[in-house]
Amino acid sequence: MTNMSAGGEARGDFAGTGGELLGQLFVGYLLTVITFGIYMPWFMCKFANFIAERVTYGPTAKGTVRFKFEGEGGQLFVTFLVGYLLTVITFGIYGPWFMCKLAKFFTDNATVSADDGSVYKPRFDGTGGDLFVTFLVGYLLTAITFGIYGPWFMCKMNKWFSENTKITKNGQDVGGLDFVGEGGELLVTFIVGYLLTLVTFGIYMAWFQVKMIKFNADNTKINVDGHRLGMRFTGEGGELFVMFLVGYLLTIVTLGFYMFWFMAKMLKWQLSNTVVFVEGGAPMGVGMGGGQVQQLGGPPQGQMPYGQPPQPQLGQAPGMGQQPGYGAPPQGGGYGGPPQGGGYGGPPQGGGYA
Repeated sequence: MTNMSAGGEARGDFAGTGGELLGQLFVGYLLTVITFGIYMPWFMCKFANFIAERVTYGPTAKGTVRFKFEGEGGQLFVTFLVGYLLTVITFGIYGPWFMCKLAKFFTDNATVSADDGSVYKPRFDGTGGDLFVTFLVGYLLTAITFGIYGPWFMCKMNKWFSENTKITKNGQDVGGLDFVGEGGELLVTFIVGYLLTLVTFGIYMAWFQVKMIKFNADNTKINVDGHRLGMRFTGEGGELFVMFLVGYLLTIVTLGFYMFWFMAKMLKWQLSNTVVFVEGGAPMGVGMGGGQVQQLGGPPQGQMPYGQPPQPQLGQAPGMGQQPGYGAPPQGGGYGGPPQGGGYGGPPQGGGYA
């Protein structure tokens, strides 16, 4: 691969193993069950940091870029408890404020650092009031148009979360995220993807998912230290199809145990195919990993906070307004379909990072 300092590109990597995922998820789920769900916030935070610490991006002129998540389960527990109670009491009206609280928790507790000592932190500034209006208008227009407005709604949600995610260095603002995707382009991708998925009895789903990932990557921008970084996804539908096929077969043969190694492979595949570059071809001198900044804290990605480990799915087309799942966090990818009540956007469904 071209060295970042010369070619201006960096790729992600995931160093976690299936065995490690098995240990993390088994213990986390067990403690969650034993405590009747109370342990879930601690599980989410532990899993978020587990994923973050095994993700890197490079090479860059600043060295390898690394990630960390420092959120505490106790704080998340209080946020969940208060948020759910207020959402129920207000018949769902408090939902957007709850989502923003969660997005802020996962975003503000993420840290991005480089080998040269540079430390960046994302910050989420979105408010529930703004999100409520965006939701309300988006849902009404989607309902009135019988779902046709859905792609525009998704793009507006991604843009809203991106524009409210800032990047700081030593406490000073040095940039932020942006999303430039258009609903018209996404609508065409949806229509073609659905039709081909139906005609091929689900086989085209892997190619459809890759097209969605590429749409989100191509339209996500990271502005930092005076540079504008773009993203590109180089994975192909054929690769994803084979991975799914082999993964599902081995998962069945091993009575489910291979699922954790399948997840690790999916994460590694997604990250290794996510390229971050400086637009204009300049050398990459900034240490922000593409896409991961969003996941490691915030919206848009979709439906996965850090605490909800990826669940591979193939063969079922996503609903209009949903991101197709590709079996691994981010996030992500996938960047974020409007609400199904949560999401990269729905804070987190997990949060997360890539």
